[in-house]
Amino acid sequence: MCTVQCLRYNVSVLKRSSKTLLKGDWSLFVDHHDLKSGDNVLMSYKPHVGSFNCVPMAPDGDLNIITKFFSGTSFTLRMSEITDDEMKRLLSIVKWSKRWTMTPLVHRLTTTDAERFALKLKKSLIDKLNLEPAVTIQFKVYGGEPCDGHDVRYKIMTDGRALCQWKEVVEDHGFAVGQLMVCAAVMYEDDPVVIVWKV
Repeated sequence: MCTVQCLRYNVSVLKRSSKTLLKGDWSLFVDHHDLKSGDNVLMSYKPHVGSFNCVPMAPDGDLNIITKFFSGTSFTLRMSEITDDEMKRLLSIVKWSKRWTMTPLVHRLTTTDAERFALKLKKSLIDKLNLEPAVTIQFKVYGGEPCDGHDVRYKIMTDGRALCQWKEVVEDHGFAVGQLMVCAAVMYEDDPVVIVWKV
């Protein structure tokens, strides 16, 4: 079973004479998407992959809050699978989603990010923030003690991404290779701020 955000769950479908039972990761799916009695899940079977695509819905037919969060989130390509514990921590930051004015990014830190202290922000984010070619941008980290903010120097690369030299952020907050984080941008008093959550 696969959500629209490509989060996968191994679910077994058991047919009984009077009902159909879902086993395996179904309970995880229910927990991760905060499903309650009366909620609906739109499921469509994809025979070419032998899997269901599913979209959790609220009773009023709207997307539930978890689905809305993940629908408006991008994930780093080729990122290793998110563990159950990471998923629980990731879902716990949904309450902050109303503060985001840009699409958040879920990213697992690489050697370049955490040991060479060079974090690359996506071109789409740079375009939306309308950043100058080379200045500083403020980073605020949550997930533990929130900081007052770090002014991080960056430069726009030829491919349009921003290369951020964020050594102070990494060292102050103990970021390491393999750490999962959520990175989002907000406008604060007309200034762009990058908010980072350690997952």
